[in-house]
Amino acid sequence: MGRRAVLLVLLLLLCAGCGAEKVPEPPAEEAGDRVLLTLKASLDDGRELTLEAVGKTLDEYNCGVREVRVYAGEALVQTVLALEAIELEWGSSVDQIGSYGYTSCWSPEEVMTVLDLNFDGNPDFGLFGWPANNTIPYYYWIWDKEAEQYRFAGTMQGVEVHLETQEVTAGQKTGGGGSEYTKFYYQPDASGNLRMTRYE
Repeated sequence: MGRRAVLLVLLLLLCAGCGAEKVPEPPAEEAGDRVLLTLKASLDDGRELTLEAVGKTLDEYNCGVREVRVYAGEALVQTVLALEAIELEWGSSVDQIGSYGYTSCWSPEEVMTVLDLNFDGNPDFGLFGWPANNTIPYYYWIWDKEAEQYRFAGTMQGVEVHLETQEVTAGQKTGGGGSEYTKFYYQPDASGNLRMTRYE
């Protein structure tokens, strides 16, 4: 067989696989993921949700949540991605503290909290956003009763729920070098979204 024929055969063999579909590899960010924390959340109609914070160890000091899986009994009803909140807070081009697409927290036991932010009797939840030399920021999602899904509500620090006044307060250090502390007051509107009513 001549030299040209050998080269032609090799070229044909190489091109034969060009159009073949390649099996995609799992995204790198899923390597090492596991359930970091599981919490129960009771709806006002008597059903119970199970929230699983799924993530991984980021480094020797922090772990992070990539998603929250929401179950009603055995059925998976929603997967909430932390990336939704991270991109709104930091922008899609910013590599947030830790690993992009993950929150950052120093303890698996503190990565998630359940609370009723809008006083509708249904559980909302927050993910520990990132370690800060201020009050800890949480990304919050509220339960949409009509859609039967969680929807992102915003990022707040130092949240306290006040049943007697139907208000949520949040606070953070502000001013030059964190010399002042600002407290924000929120109340739910008709749609259950939190609206800031005042600050001091």
